[in-house]
Amino acid sequence: MSTIDIEDRLGITFCQRQPIAIERGEGSYVWDESGKKYLDFTSGWGVTCLGHSHPIITQAINQQAQKIIQNPNSGFTYSPARASLLSILKSVLPANLSKVYFANSGAEANDAAIKLARKITGKSKIVSTLGSFHGLTFNTLSVSGGTDNTEKYLPKLTENSFIPFDDIKAAAVAIDDVTAAVILEPIQGEGGVRIPGNGYLKQVANLCRQHKALLIIDEIQTGFCRTGKFFALEHSEMQVEPDILTMGKGIAGGFPFAAFAVNGWVDGQIHRGDHGGTYCGNPLGWAVAVAVLVFSTIFILLPRKQK
Repeated sequence: MSTIDIEDRLGITFCQRQPIAIERGEGSYVWDESGKKYLDFTSGWGVTCLGHSHPIITQAINQQAQKIIQNPNSGFTYSPARASLLSILKSVLPANLSKVYFANSGAEANDAAIKLARKITGKSKIVSTLGSFHGLTFNTLSVSGGTDNTEKYLPKLTENSFIPFDDIKAAAVAIDDVTAAVILEPIQGEGGVRIPGNGYLKQVANLCRQHKALLIIDEIQTGFCRTGKFFALEHSEMQVEPDILTMGKGIAGGFPFAAFAVNGWVDGQIHRGDHGGTYCGNPLGWAVAVAVLVFSTIFILLPRKQK
């Protein structure tokens, strides 16, 4: 009996799947259980940045798993793997972002960023853009302006505001003194791979400063060399300093892992108990992310800089 027959007979899952049972992968290719080869154009929804079963990743998982998989007291103890990752992230993150918090997925990182922005500012309005996508949790659905799921699960949140992407005039109207945060993708993904004009992100950042709102930059799809630099923000002609930057997908090459970085002021407003999670800071995730970032630096970014 095939895997597909077993799953269909059990009938436990609620997701309608493609009639393909993938058994293994290598590089850009995957094979089903009968040995048929496919070229994977999905990259696991943009996460397998080094390809399937890259030896750098599998070796990191194997080595770390033989040491420890979950730290005692979750992430409240120190770890060599985490120290290594923090050291690398410090060298590639925007200079104003001084603290990093770990998560399990990009949606979770965005969810935390929105939650903390509301707590820190004492305001609840979030400004997002039409065509945006920031996740499928309750919080992230409420600021995603391009998914059909929003209408299914959420009542209209009248405080939130959606504006056209790359429209600074609309941003100037929407961002006001009751705005807690603006959340933006530096390059819109599911909205059509839209690149903003020069100066747009900087102008939005200035509006946020003017109205004491936080700027959340969502680099979950664009981060970690997806655009030729570690972060898409680096392409901006004018330096943009986000208050919070969220990361996921390519950060660990397909292993479930994410993070968000904040500036010193935001970190100073986050207190014990404001955020956390059992797996927020997992040694396996740290180790894989270190391997991916080291590989990306040596074999992707350095050769491009030399050219």
